[in-house]
Amino acid sequence: MRTALRIFWEEFRGKYQGWFVLTVAIIAVGLWILLPFISQISPQLATGVSLSALVIILAMVLDHLIALRKGVTKYYPNQASAENETLELIGKGKTRLIEYSSRTISSALKNLRDVGAEIELLICNPNYTISCEEERSIHSSHPGKKDFQKDERVCVTIRELQYRILGDYDKVKIKCYRTPGSLRGRNFGDKWIQVGWYTYQMKGDPKVFGSTQIWGDSNPVITAPVSSLEGQILKRMVDEVFEKVWDESIPLIDVCGNCSKKGTCFGSDEAADEWLQTVSPKKENKA
Repeated sequence: MRTALRIFWEEFRGKYQGWFVLTVAIIAVGLWILLPFISQISPQLATGVSLSALVIILAMVLDHLIALRKGVTKYYPNQASAENETLELIGKGKTRLIEYSSRTISSALKNLRDVGAEIELLICNPNYTISCEEERSIHSSHPGKKDFQKDERVCVTIRELQYRILGDYDKVKIKCYRTPGSLRGRNFGDKWIQVGWYTYQMKGDPKVFGSTQIWGDSNPVITAPVSSLEGQILKRMVDEVFEKVWDESIPLIDVCGNCSKKGTCFGSDEAADEWLQTVSPKKENKA
């Protein structure tokens, strides 16, 4: 019961926060008008009403100040420092995510699964990683050359999504984009927006991750409530990019379904096909 009331109050306050000052003003003016009449009937009753109203107003003001403190735009130096905040943003609303491999948000994905949230996840097509493009152009005469970004970053995480993170969760849809990664964008139920960037820097061993590398975990992260001006600006950017890339991307089953290694990755060909069908959105027939 207490949890239900807290959820109701959070939603009510978030939706009608702009009416807060007006509500307090109405209560104050109403008391100013009514107290003289109440005093004539019973001075003790007037005192009790005044004290009760004062407690209610102070509680509302305190709650509002706490809400404002929680609802400010925040900046973090890297992904690790923002993780606790990210986990607090989890709700039941639809969450849209633009990631590279999604490795650094495994905890957030687990929490989204646990609360039953609908998830739309964009990740890099493992057949079009930056090192894959580089190897294709530089080593075109060696088609069998190993793609480190694919093997060590993206494919490993896809296996983890199936095996450890999402399992048989059926409210997630995954698509793969082939354009170079740049924006890390997260829309948590149209309530919170989180933005970061992918940059190209030599942070890992080139023998493992290739001579061209992409990283996002060491870059700054911005978190903003959609109710704020900053949140509205960031939401517009994230939503526009997500919708465009989502429309141009292909379902995960079209990436992994024909891979010769899918049985090894997912345990068996049957397990692979079943999971890929679950997490892949149905193709839309466009007129």
